[in-house]
Amino acid sequence: MSPLDLSQDAALRWPASLPEPEALGFGLYMAPFAVSATHEAGEGWSRPEVLPRAALGLELASGALQYGLSVFEGAKAYRASGGALHLFRPREHIARLRRSAARLCLPDVDEAMFMKMLLRAVEVHRDWVPPAGRGSLYLRPTLFACEEGLGLRAARRHRLVVLASPASNPLGAPKRLWAERELIRAADGGLGAAKTAANY
Repeated sequence: MSPLDLSQDAALRWPASLPEPEALGFGLYMAPFAVSATHEAGEGWSRPEVLPRAALGLELASGALQYGLSVFEGAKAYRASGGALHLFRPREHIARLRRSAARLCLPDVDEAMFMKMLLRAVEVHRDWVPPAGRGSLYLRPTLFACEEGLGLRAARRHRLVVLASPASNPLGAPKRLWAERELIRAADGGLGAAKTAANY
C-alpha cells in the first residue's frame, strides 16, 4: 500500500449535521477537530496532537494576526469507489508550503511531520469525506506566528494546524475572470509567489 493511502474504510457514517455532499459548497462546514503542532525557537517542533478547534484559541497580538505572518496550503482527500481514502498530491503541497515559509522567515516544516498531520486529520474525520465522486475533504494546513507581542519581527513561537472541511465538487460552469493591471500583488521582490494570508 502506498504511504499516501489510508486503509479501507468501514461503512461510511455521514454526519447528520451535514447536508448532502452536492450541497456542501466550499469552506462552509468546519470539522470539529484540528491537528496541531507548535514550534519553539531553539527547541523545534512538538509532537502533533488532535484538539477541538475551539481549544486552539486566538492570540490577538500575534504576528500572524497583526502582521500577516502566516502561510497555508489547500490539500484534498478523496474516497475511492472501494472506500479507501487518498490524498491528492501532498508532496507538492508541502514543497510549496516550505517555500512560502522560507519567504516569510517562518520555521521549516519536515515533510514526514506534514504528511503525518494530513493523514491524522483525515483519519479523525474519515466520515466527513464524501462518498466516491461526490466531493472531497478539503484540508487547510496553516503555519503561523502565534507568539504575542507587537512590533514586526521574527517570532519565536509558531503553530502548524491542519483544519478540515468537507466540500462539494467544483462547479463546471464557465467563469468570468478579471485581469488586474494596476492593483497587483506579484511585484518583483514581493510576496506574490508565497501562499500567504498577506496576499489575500
